[in-house]
Amino acid sequence: MADKLSLAVEEPRASSPTLEQRKAYCRTLCRVILRYADDTDTEQLAVALREIASGITSRRACQGLNDAAYAAFAHYLLS
Repeated sequence: MADKLSLAVEEPRASSPTLEQRKAYCRTLCRVILRYADDTDTEQLAVALREIASGITSRRACQGLNDAAYAAFAHYLLS
């Protein structure tokens, strides 16, 4: 019996995604989640996003994020 050579081809490793690719993924994922979310899911996502925004602004000065987060809160939750 002749030995057969295995010619398994390794798939090239994907380089780690860039910051812009990760941001695009997050935007798309949020849109998909919201498409299928019910009231409870939407509230949980809002809480998680507020916590992320709060964490970012507590770690570094980010006036634009602080302003935008407040403007969104005022527009959607105070009206």
